[in-house]
Amino acid sequence: MSMCNRAMDKIKCLQAYSDEYYRLMFGIHPEMDAETSLKKAMVFLDHYAMDDDVYKRLCCPVMNKVFSLPMNCHNEEITGAFHDGFQQFAYNSSPMLWSEKFELIRSIAVSFGDNSLFVVEDEGCEEDPDVAFKFMFPIHLTWEEISDGGFISDVLFNMFHNDYYLFGNSGNWGIWCNYDNPREDIEILGYNNINKEIQVYKNWCISNQQ
Repeated sequence: MSMCNRAMDKIKCLQAYSDEYYRLMFGIHPEMDAETSLKKAMVFLDHYAMDDDVYKRLCCPVMNKVFSLPMNCHNEEITGAFHDGFQQFAYNSSPMLWSEKFELIRSIAVSFGDNSLFVVEDEGCEEDPDVAFKFMFPIHLTWEEISDGGFISDVLFNMFHNDYYLFGNSGNWGIWCNYDNPREDIEILGYNNINKEIQVYKNWCISNQQ
């Protein structure tokens, strides 16, 4: 089953998340004023939000290669997220990215030869599927750059109750981020080949749960 419908609507996203509530509640940079946050959000969406062509041509084939089915929000199932041939490692973690975690995940991507990171929100988390995030980030971005999207970065990396597919363009690994469930925040790392970077990340996840 394909998980791809259509790309996000950038205008709707700006309208949905420009409320001061999101900046104050989830803000990575709490000192940022609302006008600056809006300008940064617009630039961020222009640079990294996928249009329909890029989403369907570059992202969807890889996502359907890695993940076996739409997991859907409120789904407590933590197995079967990946196709046969992928090993799976489940752990408790949220939010999706912060500086240290981002660097570890980027190391995994680099080790598999990725040049892009995809972040696709499960559309079932939103009343309006058009505001479900669909981003493609160049692999060379720093944490400072990827978190500098005003209130869009705030919502993407800090807001609870959204679920995401995070993966590289090689199709060799991915992470299912299941934050919208009644129990606890769960992530599942899937990979088709173990390497040093995968093991370092797994060890880091285990140490952060103790």
